[in-house]
Amino acid sequence: MARGGFFEQAHAEASGQAAPVASPAHANDGLSATGSIGATSLTGSNGKHGLNGTNGTKPAGAETSIPLLPNVARFLVERNTPDPDQWNLGVLLQRTEPLDAALMAKAVDGLIDRHEALRMRFHKGSNGWEALVAPTTEPLPFSSHDLSALSAQEQRAAIERQADEMQRSLSLQQGPLLRVASFDLGPNGQRLLVIVHHFAMDGLSWRPFWDDFDQLLTGLREGRPRTLPPEATSFTEWAHRLKQRADSAELRDEVRAWLDLDWADVRPIPLDHASGNGNAGNTNESAREVVLEFSVDETRAIFQETPGVPHKVDFLLTALSEVAADWTGSKTVLFDMMGHGRDEDAFDDVDLFETVGFFISYTPMVLTVGSNGSKGSSESNGSTSSPRLLTDQIQPIMRRGLDFDLLRYMTSDATVRQQFSALPRAQILFNHLGKRDELDTVPGASEFSLAAESIGNTHAPSGIRYYPIAISSQVWKDQLRLNFVYSENLHTRATVEALAEAFRAKLMGLVAVATKS
Repeated sequence: MARGGFFEQAHAEASGQAAPVASPAHANDGLSATGSIGATSLTGSNGKHGLNGTNGTKPAGAETSIPLLPNVARFLVERNTPDPDQWNLGVLLQRTEPLDAALMAKAVDGLIDRHEALRMRFHKGSNGWEALVAPTTEPLPFSSHDLSALSAQEQRAAIERQADEMQRSLSLQQGPLLRVASFDLGPNGQRLLVIVHHFAMDGLSWRPFWDDFDQLLTGLREGRPRTLPPEATSFTEWAHRLKQRADSAELRDEVRAWLDLDWADVRPIPLDHASGNGNAGNTNESAREVVLEFSVDETRAIFQETPGVPHKVDFLLTALSEVAADWTGSKTVLFDMMGHGRDEDAFDDVDLFETVGFFISYTPMVLTVGSNGSKGSSESNGSTSSPRLLTDQIQPIMRRGLDFDLLRYMTSDATVRQQFSALPRAQILFNHLGKRDELDTVPGASEFSLAAESIGNTHAPSGIRYYPIAISSQVWKDQLRLNFVYSENLHTRATVEALAEAFRAKLMGLVAVATKS
């Protein structure tokens, strides 16, 4: 769905500033005075907000409990990070024309009213973590800041100080999980800052977020306020549908297929620095990155000159499997594949296109590299693929999407949950983002572009990373690029650089075989 307007595709650029994780909970009465230069909080005298932006309140309502999704459970229950409140996405946009703070507040109000995920809360009780949707009567998390009297250097410092404060102000238990602020810099233009907790939104949610913001703001500017219809499938409904699937006979029939994978042959990845307290040393503060880039010609060879391989991601996953096998000393390897989690095909009447939320899924890939690089035949889905590719193992697992985590975290069958919880945990994450060069710039029709000021730490420095090695890949400006993120408390840079170069050699070797077949 493409809508015109000055926010069109800003969400795409915004994702480039977003980075998911964790800080002590702050009170729900807005930001502290420190760093809030010239701030105006757009709430009524009673601290509430109405759809019309007046000082009234909406009808009172209680929090609504919904099933805790697996992607949240794995972070809150398993990682047990000391700072779960600061695991955020964020973006800072700029434009020259003035921003009407009152209209911006009403647009934020409309977003919160439509999208339940922006009102999520997570409470920890005697029975563990519980997910709830708060009513729409809470304080509006919007503020405006007049910095026009400050010098350019002072303006930058004030914005960055406010951004850092906003990053630390979100609270899973008390809310909010979203804060929006506007900044008037006088001759230096305007800024719009959005900070949102990852449990309320994932990267793909920027599109409906900005689409709706655009509709609401445009209507308000033109003097015809809009009330957006409910989402086709609300986040609450999606959570309940997943719970139904987790307890379904169909999914129960898949239990044996998951348990029969070669889990017993999986070996842990080697560590350069022993961590005496489990994963405790794997902090956000210790995270470092190695970047691996392929030339335009190499990228073309991978994605355009191998017609016999219908699923190009099989190249990447097979190369990773071979590297991991060499590293761990076992032909059977385990890593998690991140997916968008919007597995609508599992249901006949689900439409998540306009729904904001945290949908990301994690699928365990248990793959065995054989003597010729493949376990099984070289035929997959009726087409001939390179004999070294692991397509016959990869595709069946990927087609089951988030079902593993439904059985691991969400099913009512305690025996099944225990069986799945006893399985090895992946130490490597792989996320293929596809082709993203269309996100290079904000379109000329947009009044906004990315701003240069820092948005602060989206991750709490003391927060615990879930995976020792996290790899993301994307084709950017016609070049394949991989980012290997690791902890310097666990691995040396030399080790990760060697892994990256081994990946390059394995991948291009697979492509060479495929182009000859």
